[in-house]
Amino acid sequence: MNLDLKDQVVLDDYFSYLKAADGVYRILADRQYCNTELIVGTEKAAVIDCGYGFGNIASAVRQLTDKPIVLFNTHCHIDHIGGNAQFGVPVHMGSEDIGPARATDTAFFRERAWDGRVRSLGPASVRGMDREEFLHRGPGELVPCEEGESFNLGGYTLEVYSVPGHSRGGRAFFLREAGILYTGDAVFACTLCFGRGSASRVEYIRGLKKLLKLPFTAALSGHYIEPFDHRFIAHAVYTAEHADFETGIPLDNPIDPDARVCFAPDEWPSEEYLDRIRHGDHGLDNKVWALVMSSPE
Repeated sequence: MNLDLKDQVVLDDYFSYLKAADGVYRILADRQYCNTELIVGTEKAAVIDCGYGFGNIASAVRQLTDKPIVLFNTHCHIDHIGGNAQFGVPVHMGSEDIGPARATDTAFFRERAWDGRVRSLGPASVRGMDREEFLHRGPGELVPCEEGESFNLGGYTLEVYSVPGHSRGGRAFFLREAGILYTGDAVFACTLCFGRGSASRVEYIRGLKKLLKLPFTAALSGHYIEPFDHRFIAHAVYTAEHADFETGIPLDNPIDPDARVCFAPDEWPSEEYLDRIRHGDHGLDNKVWALVMSSPE
């Protein structure tokens, strides 16, 4: 699979897309927020993750398909669920994440997101939006989505797998006919597994090993364009198994003061990256292998 930003097609002021396969699209939001995945079958279309909710993701999707929508979230974090309610259909989410989603998708957090966007990108970055509607939109109608379920779209079938770690109710979705695995934020080179809503290291490793057994040819994540392969996920398993909490670097963050960026003994990064971590950067260009956690377990 070759996904290149030079091939993106603009939909509106907020969204563009890349075509990953026949009827399979990656919708990009300003190239700053999470990707929205669209799979168009002959009978229905699946949408996975809806971003922060800036712009109108439902209108963007409707430029690509008029099929009935089945909506999914990979997990409960606001940057993946903010546009859910714009579709007006039930949202399938891991049952463990439904409570946290309802508790945290509040006007308080949305106001911080709005103000932060305007501060960094200017007033034009929310052009055409109703601030009050955005603040009080909520996460939509959430319904449980469990491992073992499958959704027939017509020609494409979406299979559900549980991948706790980044959140307790994390879900991955496997599009078997295309060989595409959608992982959300479940696996990066540096994966975040800290805070009250995360799962244990043991659960995280178990989930990744389950994904490795699937015959996917490309894994698509929530925040990067390029696809991952089996070797990438296997490397993430190695890092998670060997990351040393005791030598981890404290991560300045508003969620958990105990969080540390932890490395396997043979994977310590350069001083440049260590300095970025000390200043609160945990993305690290998806090139530094680490696990961010709040305890050794």
